[in-house]
Amino acid sequence: MHQQESLSKFTSAIVQLSRLAATLQEQFFLQKLKNLLQDIAFAQISFLHCGQGDNNVAQYIEAQRHLQVTINHALEFLTYIEYFKHSPLLHIRSAQLALLRLKFFIGDTKNTTEKIQEKNEQEVKTRQSLDTDNFPKKISTQLNGNQEKIFDFIKESHQVRAKEILDEFSPKLSGRTVKRNLRQLLKSGLILRRSENHAVFYTPAPRI
Repeated sequence: MHQQESLSKFTSAIVQLSRLAATLQEQFFLQKLKNLLQDIAFAQISFLHCGQGDNNVAQYIEAQRHLQVTINHALEFLTYIEYFKHSPLLHIRSAQLALLRLKFFIGDTKNTTEKIQEKNEQEVKTRQSLDTDNFPKKISTQLNGNQEKIFDFIKESHQVRAKEILDEFSPKLSGRTVKRNLRQLLKSGLILRRSENHAVFYTPAPRI
């Protein structure tokens, strides 16, 4: 979303500057504006590139600063041609407004480092949270005899259906007893449960 809006404001600035270029009569000023258009385009591309992937904060800041400096040069040029009346005022004002919108959208480099660092820290916390959620938070090894047998059977099978566990311990253990022990093993964090195609599977929990 940020890049799309940045591209939209950049496109608007280029369009307004191009319209302004069509009104310039003197070749010197026309060439100067063409050079500025090229500089802004290169700076914008560099800025967008540094905003992607794993580019570091320093690169992003430098690209941001360079784009802002380039926009400032264009604004100075517009002030100059306005003073000497080289173009209709309406075209100059439209170009100035588009450039200012792009400049203000890019933001102040003063706060960019903090924003990127906050984003990176949040991503790290999210990854850590996801990694932690994949493992049991507490593993208890205080099992009774039935729980040990059921747990050993699941470890040996690696992945086993609930029905196969019931069949394995029937008729020595009732279905209610097996299910109660499975719930305790789940609560202890020693096994994991998942459902697939109306079937329930149990697997040993990864150890950390």
